[in-house]
Amino acid sequence: MKEIRLCWSRCQFNDEGLPVTGGLWIPATPWNRELAERMRQAGNEVYGQHTHWIEEREA
Repeated sequence: MKEIRLCWSRCQFNDEGLPVTGGLWIPATPWNRELAERMRQAGNEVYGQHTHWIEEREA
């Protein structure tokens, strides 16, 4: 099963002070891919080209 997550280059930090550059891994269903792609496009429009991307992994 594949999973995807939306990632971004604007550095945020978690409660332990470690940088967070991505969201939660979710199943790579067609619906989730469409939502992630829309969020990627919106993030790139607001923060600049290539600041948001989608990662994929085998779960």
